[in-house]
Amino acid sequence: MMEVVTGGSGSGKSAYAEQKICGLQQGTGRLYYIATMYPYGSETERKIEKHRWMRAGKGFRTLEWYTGLSECIEKEFSGQEGAERLSESSILLECMSNLVANELYMEQGGGNGYCPLCDRRNQAVEGAEQKPGHCHK
Repeated sequence: MMEVVTGGSGSGKSAYAEQKICGLQQGTGRLYYIATMYPYGSETERKIEKHRWMRAGKGFRTLEWYTGLSECIEKEFSGQEGAERLSESSILLECMSNLVANELYMEQGGGNGYCPLCDRRNQAVEGAEQKPGHCHK
């Protein structure tokens, strides 16, 4: 099952998602929290710390992955043991919009030649400085 939670900044999306996934898991399997917010400065560092505090004691294993989600998952859950662990686990991805921005604009992201959103290579993001490897749809 997959559920997408949307809402404005500070609307309680994370608290809702954490409550929901903890309720679904009910002690079976592992809980993973994929954190995608890169700590660019003091504001993002405060947000990250708030989220760490919110999920403390809930049993999450936090994975700080800013780009390359599929490669990270393959590495974390490789082999038969990893596949079994994955099938018994619940994963909360926080947050999809950060992940997309990281992929498009971080040097190590998909924007270095491939955009996961539109499957195009070597285009420019509309309205942005022309850079090889960024695209738009």
